[in-house]
Amino acid sequence: MEPASFAKLLEMGDEIDRFHFCGPSDDPDEGTAVVYGFKLLAKRFVSAARRIKNREFHEALNGVTTDIEELQGAYDLHSDLIPLVDQLRELAEHPEACQ
Repeated sequence: MEPASFAKLLEMGDEIDRFHFCGPSDDPDEGTAVVYGFKLLAKRFVSAARRIKNREFHEALNGVTTDIEELQGAYDLHSDLIPLVDQLRELAEHPEACQ
């Protein structure tokens, strides 16, 4: 993966890490916006992350489902993506593992 693409992927990982969720009892329109905003970010991240050439990372990535429709699903997806973001940061420190 090109260094610029890897940097962009790390930026998306930071966005995932900092993503602001609303609570389940908040305004339903806000909940819908959160779900679809996070779903878009997650799909972009997963799509870009597929370019990483590391078997262990791909195995973890294959277990992620981005097809969410409700706030609880967004929370679950977030908890699935955070370990991948952490793993991505480790790969950034050891680029030789992406060969």
